[in-house]
Amino acid sequence: MKSLPVSFKYMKQTLLEIEETEDHTVLIVKDYEVFDYLEDVLTEEHELEFSFMSEKDADGSMIYKMFFSKSTSNSKLRSTVNAIDAAKLKKIWKLNN
Repeated sequence: MKSLPVSFKYMKQTLLEIEETEDHTVLIVKDYEVFDYLEDVLTEEHELEFSFMSEKDADGSMIYKMFFSKSTSNSKLRSTVNAIDAAKLKKIWKLNN
């Protein structure tokens, strides 16, 4: 898997990453509130529907993944995420951190 950090970092922590698997382009989010916001924005405003999602506990921190079909390319997902207001993402992240 190829992991490519998206431009949103906060407190020297990468909160969003994009990976490619054989079948999917995967958006990885390391905060629930940010994940919830991105899920709404990507599906409702940008009409990017993901195939499924997963969540797992990694050393006490939850990691959320949205799996998009390969028709949603890495570059399309990256540009869409990068176009989202970073100040809004930081504000959302600060709600629980």
